[in-house]
Amino acid sequence: MDLKDKIKVMQHFADGGKVEYSYLRLNAWKLTDAPVWNWDSYDYRIAQPKTKQPLTAADFPPGTVIREKTCPNDWRQVNHVTETSCWAFPWATAQLFDSPTMMAYCEYSTDGGKTWLPCYKEV
Repeated sequence: MDLKDKIKVMQHFADGGKVEYSYLRLNAWKLTDAPVWNWDSYDYRIAQPKTKQPLTAADFPPGTVIREKTCPNDWRQVNHVTETSCWAFPWATAQLFDSPTMMAYCEYSTDGGKTWLPCYKEV
């Protein structure tokens, strides 16, 4: 990284922007609110925007329920999860939620409805 790039990162921070750092060039970026500007030991960059990613089967342990945000009392038991969709069962009929629909309109709970989380990960 040359001097102009370093100045861009520092000016971005001075203007109120978010900055990330990585120790000893390990490429493991973390957000910081107080960079030390030690360019010998750390790399710095303008914080990268997070993107929404679909959930995977590992995110839905047994007992997980899902609901559409507009129907908070209509919980459905998650039964089967694939790379692109989720089957959820109410008492009588099954419903297939594809990943884009889940990410935009649904939330899930793994603690019996005490806590509801969006149906995506930010990475």
